[in-house]
Amino acid sequence: MKPEHATTPNESGEVKPERLTIRLRPGESTEETVQRFRRLLERKKARERDSAGTTDVLVPFEQQTTLQMVKEYFADPDAWLDHPNPVFGGRAPRSLIGTADEPMIRNRLIAANFGLFG
Repeated sequence: MKPEHATTPNESGEVKPERLTIRLRPGESTEETVQRFRRLLERKKARERDSAGTTDVLVPFEQQTTLQMVKEYFADPDAWLDHPNPVFGGRAPRSLIGTADEPMIRNRLIAANFGLFG
């Protein structure tokens, strides 16, 4: 799966990909890195809205549901969803969907998508 990058239209309306890079900090968990990346994206989008007076544009992974992300990332999504995973405290990812812990799945998939591992 290729990483999706935020895009910004230029003055002529063309959309060119931008690359946002974030590095793991010593002692920082993958979850903390993903949260930091999300804050960076939010600040960047806010600056773009303020400077251009445009509406919010989501990067592709923000438009997907958790299940869509899983289906896109794994060849056998049901096997991954139903298999207990130590990253989620030994729980199967499917058991987290619809709970307050669902963002844990999304954060891990986003981290994997951007090559961030803790």
